[in-house]
This record gives sequence, C-alpha cells and structure tokens, in this order.
Amino acid sequence: MTTKDYWFAVGFIAGEGHIGLYNGAGLVISVSQIELTPLLRLQEIFGGVISDLIITNQKPKYIWRANGPTAAGIIMTLATGLKQVHAGRYKQA
Repeated sequence: MTTKDYWFAVGFIAGEGHIGLYNGAGLVISVSQIELTPLLRLQEIFGGVISDLIITNQKPKYIWRANGPTAAGIIMTLATGLKQVHAGRYKQA
C-alpha cells in the first residue's frame, strides 16, 4: 500500500464508512456509494466484496464490505490516520 492509498482509504472510510459489530458477521467495515470507482480502489487495496445495495426511492448504490479478521486488519492498519482525522474534527467543533 502506498502513502497515497493509505490516506485515500483513511479519508474515504472516515467520511463515508461505517464500522460495527453484527450478529453472525462479527466485526464489519463498510462503505456505500453511488459511484463504483472508489469502492473498486478499496477492494484493490484491502480485498473485501462489492455488492449492489438497492434502496427504494433512491439511486441504487454499491457497497464495499469486509468482515471478521479482514476488517480487524484494515482497522488496525488505518487506526492512526483515523484517530488523526477524528481528532481534527473535534478540535474544529
């Protein structure tokens, strides 16, 4: 992973992503988007899967998702950058 990839992933996941615990899937990190291209980039960097997410009365979206040990590895890899992004948000508030 390049430095550019790292900061792309940090910014994109911090701004658009979701990290949570779900029954059956355990730890999950996901990002939904109308545009497929940034999700393909996440998949190229980290793996995971991309699927269609259709929401009634809205444009169809794609969702990139990783779970379990893969999600844990992504979070550990990006933790320092995510902390910096979130710390900056709280300073501005």
